[in-house]
Amino acid sequence: MLDIKNLNHSVNDGTNEREILSDINLKLAQGQSLALMGDSGSGKTSLLNLICALEPIQQGDIYLSDTNIKNLSDKKLSLIRKNELGIIFQQFNLLTGLNVKDNIAFSAKLANKFDQQHITKLTESLSIDHLLEKYPATLSGGEIQRVAIARALAAKPKLLLADEPTGNLDIKNSNIVVDLLVNLAKTYNTALLVVTHSQQVAQKMDVMYRLVSGKLLQVHALEAKKA
Repeated sequence: MLDIKNLNHSVNDGTNEREILSDINLKLAQGQSLALMGDSGSGKTSLLNLICALEPIQQGDIYLSDTNIKNLSDKKLSLIRKNELGIIFQQFNLLTGLNVKDNIAFSAKLANKFDQQHITKLTESLSIDHLLEKYPATLSGGEIQRVAIARALAAKPKLLLADEPTGNLDIKNSNIVVDLLVNLAKTYNTALLVVTHSQQVAQKMDVMYRLVSGKLLQVHALEAKKA
């Protein structure tokens, strides 16, 4: 599903050019989950933005479903984001004027992939089926996260990107959310990439990587347990 080849990316801080991604190579298949760790400023968000085609690719290639997104037009990139990607933002970005039911259906309808049976299964799996008529302002933090997950999966994306999806949760609720993400990704054959600072979250994924000095290093299970 996702294939990154020889990716390099630099940013300009106003006075100097700084390389934050250096020769990144990464593959992620549908149904597989991957944790991406790294210190603040290590390039995790930049890598997510490049995968989402929100920043131009300077050097290297990114393939989504065998399509190289490097030189696509804005129109084609927009279609790929709409039809193939699901994104769970750190702030979740629910639409405050819509109730839970309409928030969940929003992206699916936009992509012409609305499937009520699929959404019903999602809301039941996430234990939010009793919240459908409520509005975001009335929900707890954990409920908002579950709604955001349901919205991201409602359009049946081939790749789901989650940026610190458990950042504001305690350990118990963090475990619940991550287990749901991993299980739902496997159920719906969705590739899952989770950016996280948490070793505990990362260990629940199939594979773990860490960005260090611009390089992508695979973390083996034994190393993760010692960390």
